[in-house]
Amino acid sequence: MTVTATQPAPTSPAEQPTAEDEEEPTPPAEQPVEAERRTLPNVVGMNLQEGQDTMQAAGFYILNDKDATGRNRFQISDRNWVITKQTPAAGRKVSVDTLVTLYAKKIGE
Repeated sequence: MTVTATQPAPTSPAEQPTAEDEEEPTPPAEQPVEAERRTLPNVVGMNLQEGQDTMQAAGFYILNDKDATGRNRFQISDRNWVITKQTPAAGRKVSVDTLVTLYAKKIGE
C-alpha cells in the first residue's frame, strides 16, 4: 500500500495566495539629503584655537590645519599659532560637510 500526502484544495478565492501576498512592498526611493549650505567666516589673523571655535560655531566641523611654512610641524598648542590662509576662502557659501583647511604659522614667525 502507498500513502501520498496531499494538501487540501482551497475552498474559496480568499484562501488562495496571490502575487501581492507573496511580494514584499517596495519601500519608497530615498532621495539623497543635501547638507545645509552656509557662508564661511573669515578666520585669517585669528589664533588657531579661535579660528577653529569660530568655524564650529558657524556649523563647520570638518577641519584640518596645516603648517603654513611648509615644514609640516604639528600645532600642539593652537593658541600659539596664527591663521594665515583658509581654504575654501572666507565668504563662500559651501556645504557644512566641506573640508575646511586652516593654514597657520607660529606667532612671531
